[in-house]
Amino acid sequence: MNLVKPKLLVFFTLILIGVSCKFISKKKEVEKPPVKTISLTLKAENLSEDLSFLSTKNDEVIWFVYSSIDSNTLGNRLFVDSLVFDDSTRSKTYLFDADSLKGKKLTFFVYEIDFETPIYKLDTITQNHYKDLIEVFKQNDYSKLREFLGSEDMLGYHVLTNLTPEQSHTFEISGIHKADKYKYLFEVLPVEKP
Repeated sequence: MNLVKPKLLVFFTLILIGVSCKFISKKKEVEKPPVKTISLTLKAENLSEDLSFLSTKNDEVIWFVYSSIDSNTLGNRLFVDSLVFDDSTRSKTYLFDADSLKGKKLTFFVYEIDFETPIYKLDTITQNHYKDLIEVFKQNDYSKLREFLGSEDMLGYHVLTNLTPEQSHTFEISGIHKADKYKYLFEVLPVEKP
């Protein structure tokens, strides 16, 4: 009879230890919250207007980000900003809500602008003619691009599919514009806040 009580005590002690270990391991899993914010940094590695002595030595850039549903629809504009890059200012970082972008297909358009076309009009042109813009850009058909964009210049585009906030994503938009090389680096990084 006395042997039964110690066996029960050992049995209950083992159960208690097992439950405690499971609770501790679950607690550790819960301690690391999901990424709530992602940062997007745009860096000008090489300016499109720094070659000749006639150029402005700075890039007036406007860039759009659209959420694409499929290849036939550009989707909603998520973001637009205009920047001036020069020797002293070469990058800018933005913060976005991770949940709002997770798993989405994002399409980026970058333009070198003279500020002759209002932003809302350039946005409308991009949304209505994005397939044509991509096609003539691939063909380096600058005269056709002028028909769409007037005095503004398209520097490039990029499609980022299935954004995962927990991973970093990098890509570049680069090329030659009016005999001057340019390169913009995009970095999408998770931001872990306590």
